[in-house]
Amino acid sequence: MENEELMLLVQSGDIKAFEFLYERLKVSLYNYIRHCGVSEQQGIELVQDVMFKAYEKRMLYRSEYKLTTWIWTIARNQTIDLLRKRDPLKFAETEEVEISSGESEMEVLIDDKIERAVLEKCFKNLLPQYSEALSLRVYSEMSYEEIAEVMNKSLSSVKALINKAKKALRDCVNECMGEANGSK
Repeated sequence: MENEELMLLVQSGDIKAFEFLYERLKVSLYNYIRHCGVSEQQGIELVQDVMFKAYEKRMLYRSEYKLTTWIWTIARNQTIDLLRKRDPLKFAETEEVEISSGESEMEVLIDDKIERAVLEKCFKNLLPQYSEALSLRVYSEMSYEEIAEVMNKSLSSVKALINKAKKALRDCVNECMGEANGSK
């Protein structure tokens, strides 16, 4: 059953349909929120807040539009509100990766950790509109048209944002990896 059909059932009072919808969307919604710069715990809480708000406002949803676009717009607004209220340095998190004892395995894990850290650092350094557009495209797997709706921008603006974001990310990663390899 499509998301939009489930939401119509939710609008008619079907709680089970909403539970199913929640389970279906929570991971991709969480990934989008986390890639907007929100901590793990805040991400979990925001997913619940967003889905609660979607349920509260369920009668405002119009079935001619994609449900994910509507919910991601709620998520975007809730996330922006949260980010405006908090001090970005206060909630910075570092996540540790468990390293196994095998030597070649350890080297691979360290290399992966370095590459992931560089990518995360570069992603966090992107302009907010770049990281948002790229998150919607890559992590939420939205079409350019859906991203344009969520971000309230023209299709050409979204395409330009994503291209600029990719270039900025690529340049940053290349620069950081060059420094890591001692070529700077």
